[in-house]
Amino acid sequence: MTWLPDGFLIYSGAKSCPKTKSTLTLLALANAFSFLCALISVGTPLLWKRIRGGPTKTTTGIKIGFIAIFWTLLLDLSKPIILGLLSRRAGYRVDLLMTIFLWSVRPRSAALTGILGLFHTDFMENALSKMVCDLVFSVAAGSFAFLVAIFPNRTRNPHKPDIFRTYRVGGILMLIPCCIISLAMLMAALDNCKLIRVVKYPFQEGYTKLRNVRRKEDEKIPERTVDYEVFKGHYYTFLLLSIILFIGSWMVWSTFLKMASDLYCPATLREVAIVLFTFPVIENVVKVLLR
Repeated sequence: MTWLPDGFLIYSGAKSCPKTKSTLTLLALANAFSFLCALISVGTPLLWKRIRGGPTKTTTGIKIGFIAIFWTLLLDLSKPIILGLLSRRAGYRVDLLMTIFLWSVRPRSAALTGILGLFHTDFMENALSKMVCDLVFSVAAGSFAFLVAIFPNRTRNPHKPDIFRTYRVGGILMLIPCCIISLAMLMAALDNCKLIRVVKYPFQEGYTKLRNVRRKEDEKIPERTVDYEVFKGHYYTFLLLSIILFIGSWMVWSTFLKMASDLYCPATLREVAIVLFTFPVIENVVKVLLR
């Protein structure tokens, strides 16, 4: 098969491979469930405040929760690792590095959660962590998108499927946020190592919270807020990039599975379902506790 890179065609030794329709349906349901968890975790307190008739506060600043961002990134990274370990335990052959890499290509619910931020600022703070992590993963997925967008130029196989053009367009769309975020991270790293300073914030906040558990008087954690009017422009940019990535990844992943068929056979869907439907609950429960 000349239109798909050989390195991405995985066979785990399973006796039967999941059907493409079942895999895509499970992924769509998992995205919807993750969106629902985010809606409930933030929307329930807002609804309760409205029912109680509390005073409405004017939003002047948006709190940047670095611990929430780090927590979301940690969970997203651990999903493919845990999935790979579960599959290994079930007797399948699993390449953990390739599992993590291909996981970065799959569409996630960050864009859907980000749309909620258009309706209330509380959703903005929650969605920001998911969009940041989603765009960080887009950097890893960039090499896959590059092959999808560029590799077809050398493919002249007359038996290419009709959906091949969709596959290529999706790769081009995925490259847009990948290139922008990669350039932004490079500029931040060169500008007095601002990228490193941002990375240390969640560790500082987490260390202070742990120390407060043992102290009678809590040490105040400095809040890092951004003016709403300034933040709004950046948020819309992140949301636009997340939507482009979401559309592109769906186009690439769905057509990739359809073209690969049984040539892409990582494991059964049971382990995948356990991970996809458990982690959103854990993620949002911890975020509620952090708030």
